[in-house]
Amino acid sequence: MNLQNNPKVTILIPVYNGSNFIKQAIQSAINQTYKNIEILVINDGSTDNGKTEKVIKEFGDKVKYIKKENGGVASALNLGIKEATGEYIAWLSHDDIYLPNKIEKEIKALEKLEDKNTIIFSNFELIDENGITFSTTNFTKNIRKEKFCQGIYPVLKGAVNGCSILIPKICFEDAGYFKEELKTTNDYEMWIRLFSKYPSYFIEDAIIKYRIHPNQDTNKNPVYISECNELWKNIINSLSENTVKNWGFDIFNVYMTLYIQMKNSKFNEAAKLAYEKAKSIYEKIIPKVSIAMPCYNSSKYLGKAIESILEQTYCNFELIIVDDKSTDNTMEQIKQYAEKDFRIKVLSNEFEKGVSGAMNTAIKHSTGQYFTRMDSDDISALTRIENQVNFLESNKKYGVCSVNISMIDELGNIYNENVYPDSKIPHEWTFLWTNPIPNAPCMYRTNIIKDNNILFSNLKTAEDYEFLSHIIVKNKVYMLPEALYLYRHTTNSLFNSNLKETFNNSIEISKNYLKKITDTEIPAYYENLTCFQDKHAQVIVEDIKVVNRFLTKIAKQFKEYFNWSEEDYNVVIYSIPEILERYAIIKNNQTIMDTGIHTENTRISTIKRAIRKIKNYYKKYGFKKTVKTILKKIKDKLWKKR
Repeated sequence: MNLQNNPKVTILIPVYNGSNFIKQAIQSAINQTYKNIEILVINDGSTDNGKTEKVIKEFGDKVKYIKKENGGVASALNLGIKEATGEYIAWLSHDDIYLPNKIEKEIKALEKLEDKNTIIFSNFELIDENGITFSTTNFTKNIRKEKFCQGIYPVLKGAVNGCSILIPKICFEDAGYFKEELKTTNDYEMWIRLFSKYPSYFIEDAIIKYRIHPNQDTNKNPVYISECNELWKNIINSLSENTVKNWGFDIFNVYMTLYIQMKNSKFNEAAKLAYEKAKSIYEKIIPKVSIAMPCYNSSKYLGKAIESILEQTYCNFELIIVDDKSTDNTMEQIKQYAEKDFRIKVLSNEFEKGVSGAMNTAIKHSTGQYFTRMDSDDISALTRIENQVNFLESNKKYGVCSVNISMIDELGNIYNENVYPDSKIPHEWTFLWTNPIPNAPCMYRTNIIKDNNILFSNLKTAEDYEFLSHIIVKNKVYMLPEALYLYRHTTNSLFNSNLKETFNNSIEISKNYLKKITDTEIPAYYENLTCFQDKHAQVIVEDIKVVNRFLTKIAKQFKEYFNWSEEDYNVVIYSIPEILERYAIIKNNQTIMDTGIHTENTRISTIKRAIRKIKNYYKKYGFKKTVKTILKKIKDKLWKKR
């Protein structure tokens, strides 16, 4: 088939009592930038007193109108396929909308493919009954589209929307037509047949708008649940381990994902079957990821924390929940969840050991290739574990992968997104002055922990920062910039209840880390260089030039120890003025430009900061007071120079 000849495409629009949306659908088909099309509108016996027919006939000879007795959407599609004169078939539901370049993009995709009998499908926008887009799919966000387009895998993932498809007509003549006895699952049954027999190609752009509204025929049909259960049970039973293995996927993960999909869709019979299949495989394997959840009187938020893990898109894990002698009903909740999901491993400390003791218990009983943590009052985004596993699998030089976090309040409302800034400064350097990555969602290679006998020390707070200090000296760490962990801020948290102890512990951890790398004597002012100090911290006054020499010296030692590239080293050197400025402000409320250390980068950054401060001051106090304050500061600085 020569696509250079602009093959004809037939767009089928089946409709039943669709006068409310059919006009938009037909118009979107007429507006296609690809012009070699025919539009067949099949009225499947509408009973709305001619309202639907009236709308269709407004388009005259721009569409071919076919009227039939009611037989269901499958019968309308089959009639349309038989009447079609195009070489390719496209389906458009009467309540959905094509974007103008839908057909053109699909034909252009076909032109690049050797096999012209390939099924084309795409991402899609989801719109409400008013046509407003509220979401857009992104099925290949975490997977290459070549790996995604294997057999019926896209169908299993719910990625095949009938209106996004372009199908060679010959495929129907070969594989057969839609089964008219199926009232609600005829489309999925057809996709299983077609995708198992023909290659597919995925367009990552959204090229259709799929409408979600309460009056959809599928939602109202009484046989919907029973038909879906039968369809998915057949699919689940037909899956073979070798087929999934050839796709390059974990068979357990596939079954467990299907279980979650079926459960969420209320297809209980299919869910039960997928669960049993997954359980039988799980009993024979070692989980890939161990997730530790320390608990102490966690009943208030525990349920949401556990559910956020159990519904992860990556399923091959063990959730090790360690109860640290709770005095509320935490253990009862844990047991209830464990009865529903075989991946939960329930442990209880003999006596209260604190967070560190609970984490060490989890480490001792972990079996996964990767080890991570999930606090009992936080929430993980659905793709958190999948993204971290994918990163570590693809980047062997890294031993740790964290994700960015967003802060939530006690009600679960997000009030601070992407807390950790994306920085090019090596984490090994930043670790000296602050906690460079979120510790709670860190995922470690388990062998690093166990081979080096690394455990959490008996600290009440900052235990995770101390734990990371043992890892970072020998392994590169990375933070995915997307916020995939919701960190709950509560007034009675360990961190907030023990701020002074947290700062003191963190300073000692930082000092020990520095000694380990450089074996350098720690100067008295070191604490003032870090972010681990409260407003009551003692300020040690030292000449800025002395501090600069100290920082430059240890930067060279760090470069040698961690084998930094010149680029990494230069980034660190350029970051030193910021540390000096922070110290200068703490010491005597002066900016670094008063210290005698001047670089072009420093001047520019200082000017930018000054402008930001002036703007904020102006918004707060107005023009007069701002000018008066600036003049006073200039006068004070000139007096000091004299």
